[in-house]
Amino acid sequence: LGIDISSVVLGLSAVIGLILGFGLQDTITNLAAGVWLAAIRPIDKGELVEVKGISGRVTAIGIMATELKKADNTYIIIPNSLVWGSPVINSSRMDTRRVEVKVRVAYDSDLDLAIRVAVDLMAAHESVLPSPKPAVIVSELAESAVRLSLRAWTKTPNYWRVGWDLTRDILPAFREAGIKIPFPQVEVHMDGAGQTQPHIPGSEGDRMAGDSPA
Repeated sequence: LGIDISSVVLGLSAVIGLILGFGLQDTITNLAAGVWLAAIRPIDKGELVEVKGISGRVTAIGIMATELKKADNTYIIIPNSLVWGSPVINSSRMDTRRVEVKVRVAYDSDLDLAIRVAVDLMAAHESVLPSPKPAVIVSELAESAVRLSLRAWTKTPNYWRVGWDLTRDILPAFREAGIKIPFPQVEVHMDGAGQTQPHIPGSEGDRMAGDSPA
Protein backbone atom coordinates (compact mmCIF):
# COMPACT_ATOMS: atom_id res chain seq x y z
CA LEU A 1 0.00 0.00 0.00
CA GLY A 2 3.01 2.26 0.13
CA ILE A 3 2.49 3.24 3.79
CA ASP A 4 5.59 4.08 5.78
CA ILE A 5 5.12 1.98 8.93
CA SER A 6 7.96 3.72 10.76
CA SER A 7 6.27 7.13 10.51
CA VAL A 8 3.00 5.65 11.80
CA VAL A 9 4.79 4.10 14.76
CA LEU A 10 6.54 7.38 15.53
CA GLY A 11 3.24 9.25 15.35
CA LEU A 12 1.50 6.79 17.66
CA SER A 13 4.41 6.93 20.06
CA ALA A 14 4.17 10.71 20.21
CA VAL A 15 0.43 10.57 20.88
CA ILE A 16 0.86 7.94 23.59
CA GLY A 17 3.66 10.01 25.12
CA LEU A 18 1.42 13.08 25.28
CA ILE A 19 -1.41 11.08 26.86
CA LEU A 20 0.90 9.60 29.48
CA GLY A 21 2.51 12.98 30.08
CA PHE A 22 -0.80 14.69 30.81
CA GLY A 23 -2.01 11.74 32.85
CA LEU A 24 1.11 11.72 35.03
CA GLN A 25 1.43 15.48 35.28
CA ASP A 26 -0.25 15.73 38.70
CA THR A 27 1.70 12.74 39.98
CA ILE A 28 5.02 14.20 38.88
CA THR A 29 4.10 17.61 40.36
CA ASN A 30 3.21 16.05 43.71
CA LEU A 31 6.42 14.01 43.70
CA ALA A 32 8.52 17.09 42.98
CA ALA A 33 6.70 19.07 45.68
CA GLY A 34 7.27 16.23 48.14
CA VAL A 35 11.00 16.35 47.46
CA TRP A 36 11.10 20.11 48.05
CA LEU A 37 9.06 19.81 51.26
CA ALA A 38 11.46 17.16 52.55
CA ALA A 39 14.49 19.26 51.65
CA ILE A 40 13.40 22.72 52.82
CA ARG A 41 10.97 21.59 55.57
CA PRO A 42 8.63 24.61 55.82
CA ILE A 43 6.39 22.35 57.91
CA ASP A 44 7.20 19.39 60.11
CA LYS A 45 5.40 16.57 61.85
CA GLY A 46 3.55 17.73 64.96
CA GLU A 47 3.31 21.38 63.90
CA LEU A 48 0.03 23.28 63.73
CA VAL A 49 -0.40 24.71 60.24
CA GLU A 50 -2.98 26.22 57.92
CA VAL A 51 -2.99 25.40 54.20
CA LYS A 52 -5.60 26.78 51.79
CA GLY A 53 -7.83 27.71 54.73
CA ILE A 54 -7.51 24.24 56.31
CA SER A 55 -6.01 24.15 59.81
CA GLY A 56 -4.66 21.08 61.54
CA ARG A 57 -1.67 19.40 63.12
CA VAL A 58 0.73 17.66 60.74
CA THR A 59 0.71 13.90 61.29
CA ALA A 60 2.74 12.82 58.25
CA ILE A 61 4.52 14.26 55.21
CA GLY A 62 4.60 11.67 52.43
CA ILE A 63 6.01 11.66 48.93
CA MET A 64 2.63 12.44 47.38
CA ALA A 65 0.58 14.12 50.12
CA THR A 66 0.63 15.71 53.57
CA GLU A 67 -1.69 14.48 56.31
CA LEU A 68 -3.34 16.77 58.87
CA LYS A 69 -5.51 16.11 61.91
CA LYS A 70 -7.94 18.87 62.87
CA ALA A 71 -8.91 19.79 66.43
CA ASP A 72 -12.14 17.79 66.09
CA ASN A 73 -10.10 14.70 65.13
CA THR A 74 -10.94 15.01 61.43
CA TYR A 75 -8.34 13.44 59.14
CA ILE A 76 -7.34 15.43 56.03
CA ILE A 77 -5.02 14.58 53.14
CA ILE A 78 -3.66 17.48 51.07
CA PRO A 79 -1.70 16.89 47.84
CA ASN A 80 1.87 18.11 48.19
CA SER A 81 1.48 20.34 45.14
CA LEU A 82 -1.10 22.40 47.06
CA VAL A 83 1.09 22.57 50.15
CA TRP A 84 4.11 23.69 48.14
CA GLY A 85 2.19 26.06 45.87
CA SER A 86 0.10 27.82 48.55
CA PRO A 87 0.82 30.21 51.42
CA VAL A 88 1.32 28.15 54.58
CA ILE A 89 0.71 29.55 58.08
CA ASN A 90 2.85 27.70 60.60
CA SER A 91 1.69 28.48 64.14
CA SER A 92 4.23 26.20 65.83
CA ARG A 93 7.53 27.12 64.20
CA MET A 94 8.37 30.15 66.38
CA ASP A 95 9.23 29.75 70.07
CA THR A 96 6.89 32.53 71.22
CA ARG A 97 3.55 33.94 70.10
CA ARG A 98 1.52 37.03 70.89
CA VAL A 99 -1.87 36.46 72.49
CA GLU A 100 -4.55 39.05 71.74
CA VAL A 101 -7.82 39.32 73.67
CA LYS A 102 -10.42 41.91 72.68
CA VAL A 103 -12.78 43.44 75.21
CA ARG A 104 -15.28 46.32 75.33
CA VAL A 105 -15.69 48.96 78.04
CA ALA A 106 -18.40 51.57 78.48
CA TYR A 107 -17.74 55.15 77.41
CA ASP A 108 -18.40 56.43 80.94
CA SER A 109 -15.83 54.04 82.46
CA ASP A 110 -12.39 55.18 83.60
CA LEU A 111 -10.34 54.20 80.54
CA ASP A 112 -6.95 54.61 82.22
CA LEU A 113 -8.10 52.41 85.10
CA ALA A 114 -9.35 49.76 82.67
CA ILE A 115 -5.96 49.70 80.94
CA ARG A 116 -4.09 49.38 84.26
CA VAL A 117 -6.34 46.53 85.43
CA ALA A 118 -5.84 44.67 82.14
CA VAL A 119 -2.07 45.13 82.18
CA ASP A 120 -1.84 43.95 85.79
CA LEU A 121 -3.97 40.91 84.96
CA MET A 122 -1.67 39.90 82.11
CA ALA A 123 1.51 40.56 84.08
CA ALA A 124 0.26 38.37 86.94
CA HIS A 125 -0.30 35.34 84.69
CA GLU A 126 2.42 32.76 85.24
CA SER A 127 2.80 31.97 81.53
CA VAL A 128 2.93 35.55 80.24
CA LEU A 129 6.48 36.60 79.40
CA PRO A 130 7.88 39.78 81.00
CA SER A 131 9.45 40.83 77.71
CA PRO A 132 8.00 42.12 75.48
CA LYS A 133 5.85 43.71 78.17
CA PRO A 134 2.07 43.17 78.16
CA ALA A 135 0.26 46.08 76.54
CA VAL A 136 -3.26 47.36 76.00
CA ILE A 137 -4.25 49.49 73.02
CA VAL A 138 -7.46 51.32 72.22
CA SER A 139 -8.36 49.59 68.97
CA GLU A 140 -11.67 51.27 68.16
CA LEU A 141 -14.20 53.84 69.33
CA ALA A 142 -17.25 51.78 68.46
CA GLU A 143 -20.92 52.76 68.48
CA SER A 144 -21.69 51.62 72.02
CA ALA A 145 -18.29 50.89 73.57
CA VAL A 146 -14.56 51.52 73.54
CA ARG A 147 -12.77 48.45 72.20
CA LEU A 148 -9.52 47.42 73.88
CA SER A 149 -6.98 44.86 72.69
CA LEU A 150 -4.99 43.06 75.38
CA ARG A 151 -1.65 41.85 74.01
CA ALA A 152 0.71 39.50 75.82
CA TRP A 153 3.58 37.26 74.73
CA THR A 154 3.94 33.64 75.80
CA LYS A 155 5.67 30.42 74.85
CA THR A 156 4.00 28.82 71.85
CA PRO A 157 2.77 25.70 73.72
CA ASN A 158 0.95 28.00 76.19
CA TYR A 159 -0.72 30.17 73.53
CA TRP A 160 -4.27 28.82 73.72
CA ARG A 161 -4.34 28.42 77.50
CA VAL A 162 -3.18 32.00 78.10
CA GLY A 163 -5.81 33.33 75.71
CA TRP A 164 -8.57 31.35 77.41
CA ASP A 165 -7.42 32.40 80.89
CA LEU A 166 -7.27 36.11 80.06
CA THR A 167 -10.67 36.02 78.37
CA ARG A 168 -12.18 34.39 81.45
CA ASP A 169 -10.41 36.48 84.10
CA ILE A 170 -10.84 39.95 82.61
CA LEU A 171 -14.57 39.97 83.42
CA PRO A 172 -14.29 39.60 87.24
CA ALA A 173 -11.26 41.92 87.25
CA PHE A 174 -13.27 44.67 85.54
CA ARG A 175 -16.28 44.06 87.78
CA GLU A 176 -14.15 44.40 90.91
CA ALA A 177 -12.73 47.70 89.61
CA GLY A 178 -16.19 49.03 88.72
CA ILE A 179 -15.54 48.98 84.98
CA LYS A 180 -18.61 48.20 82.91
CA ILE A 181 -18.65 45.95 79.85
CA PRO A 182 -21.70 47.25 77.96
CA PHE A 183 -24.21 45.43 75.83
CA PRO A 184 -24.61 46.66 72.25
CA GLN A 185 -27.24 49.39 72.30
CA VAL A 186 -28.89 51.85 69.95
CA GLU A 187 -30.46 55.20 70.88
CA VAL A 188 -33.70 55.99 69.06
CA HIS A 189 -34.89 59.61 68.94
CA MET A 190 -38.55 60.12 67.98
CA ASP A 191 -39.39 63.54 66.55
CA GLY A 192 -42.93 64.95 66.49
CA ALA A 193 -44.31 62.49 69.05
CA GLY A 194 -47.97 63.20 69.86
CA GLN A 195 -48.63 65.34 66.78
CA THR A 196 -51.61 64.55 64.57
CA GLN A 197 -51.15 63.34 61.04
CA PRO A 198 -51.21 66.31 58.65
CA HIS A 199 -54.23 66.61 56.39
CA ILE A 200 -53.59 65.40 52.84
CA PRO A 201 -56.03 66.67 50.18
CA GLY A 202 -57.46 63.93 48.02
CA SER A 203 -57.01 61.30 50.72
CA GLU A 204 -59.42 58.47 51.44
CA GLY A 205 -61.05 60.59 54.16
CA ASP A 206 -61.78 63.39 51.71
CA ARG A 207 -63.38 61.00 49.25
CA MET A 208 -65.58 59.50 51.96
CA ALA A 209 -66.62 62.98 53.12
CA GLY A 210 -67.49 63.95 49.54
CA ASP A 211 -69.77 60.94 49.24
CA SER A 212 -71.75 61.92 52.36
CA PRO A 213 -74.96 63.94 52.00
CA ALA A 214 -74.71 67.62 52.82
